[in-house]
Amino acid sequence: MPTLGYLAFKRIKSDSDRIYPKSLAGFTLIEMLITISIISILLSSMVSSSSLGRREFILTSSQQQLRAIISRAKSLSLSTALSTLGTICGYGVRIDKDSKTAFIFRDLKTSANCPGDNVYSAGGSEKLGGSLNEIKLDNSLSFSGNTDVVFIPPDPTTIINGDPNSPPVEIVIKAGDNNIRKIILNSAGLIDLTSK
Repeated sequence: MPTLGYLAFKRIKSDSDRIYPKSLAGFTLIEMLITISIISILLSSMVSSSSLGRREFILTSSQQQLRAIISRAKSLSLSTALSTLGTICGYGVRIDKDSKTAFIFRDLKTSANCPGDNVYSAGGSEKLGGSLNEIKLDNSLSFSGNTDVVFIPPDPTTIINGDPNSPPVEIVIKAGDNNIRKIILNSAGLIDLTSK
């Protein structure tokens, strides 16, 4: 036989069940705050890693585009050896640190015979137009210095910064202080890609 205290407890319990039924029970404020803080920590780490990934992608993409332009200039130089155009001595790539651009140019005769002046110059060179012949770096990137690379047919002979006996040159694309990509070009025309 139930006692009076037991019935009173039972009645209070059943009243609270009617007011706050278990099927409509929710989360406590503490549980909600913990969940929101965990989600915000995860989102902040994802945002920072995605911006880092974007910068890496732009850096690597610019390195590949520059390699393609150098290879294109080399290829154009080989095709010049087979053509009958007598004013073009070779093709080159000008890397301009100040304007953050790299472009292909024709090295023209400066006298009766080739070679030209083997560097990009106002009187002895002609810049090629078109998107295949030029790249402009993203604002967050920069070149480490100015460089001229000229390919003289038929081999093609590679002349770096006007010096036919130049040691290999490192063309560096920088994104901040620690992120760099290098293109190493030697006097034989071999192109090597590296990253720091």
